[in-house]
Amino acid sequence: MTKRTIAIAGGIGSGKSMVSAVLRMMDYPVYDCDSRAKKLMASDGMLRRRLIENFGEAVFEEGVLNRSYLSRLVFGDVDKLARLNALVHPCVKSDFEDWRCSQSANVVFVETAILSESGMDKMVDSVWQVVAPEKLRVERVMKRNNLSREAVEMRMRNQTLELEEKLPLATVLNDGQHSILQQIVALLQVEFQRLNQDIN
Repeated sequence: MTKRTIAIAGGIGSGKSMVSAVLRMMDYPVYDCDSRAKKLMASDGMLRRRLIENFGEAVFEEGVLNRSYLSRLVFGDVDKLARLNALVHPCVKSDFEDWRCSQSANVVFVETAILSESGMDKMVDSVWQVVAPEKLRVERVMKRNNLSREAVEMRMRNQTLELEEKLPLATVLNDGQHSILQQIVALLQVEFQRLNQDIN
């Protein structure tokens, strides 16, 4: 069956999760890379061992992934972040491929903040980039994650969006003034037209 894969991309605080939630309410399958990465780090035996080898026993506290420790360890340290990504991204891509194959829908979505760095851009047909004013993004993340402004801005600097030029790129504006649902409905019409072209 011909299947179209669409990435929901955008930086931290842009509103990717809101777009994903709307799509799920419309019964579209959405794979959340961040959520799955956390689960895989906790459950995949080989990945757990590699994390301990690279970052020490403190990565797991009484068998549970110590997310705050790992975040503090890698954010601001380019080399450690690259090592972490090199361990986690291949596992996530493999898990995503298994998930995608298991879906019966002919249009599926993958939510990710680091599309190009993770290599997921090679696995999708088009990209919906969720954007929001930087000030609004910072305020959202400060409130949601209980972080300082400096910590949020550092995380934002660690995220870039460099896409394959061949990928169709659409924008979802999440500024509190434009309807997310209306934008999604319009974009879905375009994607189904592309799907029909792929089939024909």
